Amino acid sequence: MDPIARLGEYWLRAEIMHDFLHAMREAYDGDLGKLRTDGHWWEFEAFLSYWLSGLFVVVEGFNKLKLKDSRVQKLFKEQLGYLKQLRPCDLSLLGQQGAPAGRVIKLGRGIARGHRQTGS
Repeated sequence: MDPIARLGEYWLRAEIMHDFLHAMREAYDGDLGKLRTDGHWWEFEAFLSYWLSGLFVVVEGFNKLKLKDSRVQKLFKEQLGYLKQLRPCDLSLLGQQGAPAGRVIKLGRGIARGHRQTGS
């Protein structure tokens, strides 16, 4: 399979997880605590962890294929260190007080927005 098409598949998978994740957040008006108390944290956490994993693969693939787009590269450069930190972390900590759940969601939104703006 063409490597760029394969990268597109990884992006699509990440985008699907993004959409499910945000649909859950919207259903609870962004109240992550209520998601947990209603027993839906596992689903939320699954979508979140697979979304972030997918984003990391997309960033790595984009760089490995030596693709060039200044907007995308700038966005990746700004966020890659943070994605690398999250890759091995226990995402169950994201819902705890003081954890970076809001930052994670903003990160993903920024990457998704950058991707949509490139039209790719």
